[in-house]
Amino acid sequence: MLQDAKTDAYVMTTYKNRTLKTRVKIMDKFGSPVSWNQEILIPAQYPIINGRLVLKVMDKDPLMDEIVGSIVFDM
Repeated sequence: MLQDAKTDAYVMTTYKNRTLKTRVKIMDKFGSPVSWNQEILIPAQYPIINGRLVLKVMDKDPLMDEIVGSIVFDM
């Protein structure tokens, strides 16, 4: 029997070889997302000469986490 697919989501950000993660949020029984209400402080300096800010929405799984979506900002 197949279990209901759920996403145990978290956001992971990478900037200049530093990785930060939010807490894992579990979808409700209807598959609707819940609000994160969490901040990530990224240690960026001004002026920014170069660098990439990568944000990934991940699905926490027991064996291996999966990427749900991502966006890259070239700084």
